[in-house]
Amino acid sequence: MQTQILLVDDEVDVLILLKAKLSRAGYEVSTSLNAAHLLDNVIRLQPGLILMDISMQGVDGGTLCQLLKTSDCTQHIPVVLFSGNDNIHQVAAACKADAVLHKPYDGAAFDSMLKQFIARTLPDHSQHRTRSARSREGIKMITHQNSNNII
Repeated sequence: MQTQILLVDDEVDVLILLKAKLSRAGYEVSTSLNAAHLLDNVIRLQPGLILMDISMQGVDGGTLCQLLKTSDCTQHIPVVLFSGNDNIHQVAAACKADAVLHKPYDGAAFDSMLKQFIARTLPDHSQHRTRSARSREGIKMITHQNSNNII
């Protein structure tokens, strides 16, 4: 079974480029433009890895990562934050991201990061799906508060 990777960025061009690169490498890739799309996709797909930009309109990647890492049904999913911001390491530490990638991407570092997380043996996700409705409601409340800023 292919590893499902979920890309999250509010810049369509970035999503297109990363999806093409990962698809050519043999990964199954889904994309999300914002928090609302992300949460639905995470619960439905239970991806093996989430690659997420920090700087997005509405709910930022650091906040989304923190929500994912504090939810019983998503905390096991590795989250890699990417950004050109100088504070990427501080944001990642605060939200408990599993790794960071700096923009512009170093091809070797990107490939190494993928291999590191894809090689992990992930737990059975079926137990996490049963708690998804409760987590989805809590997260929807947060994204609703920011809905005026979400694409």
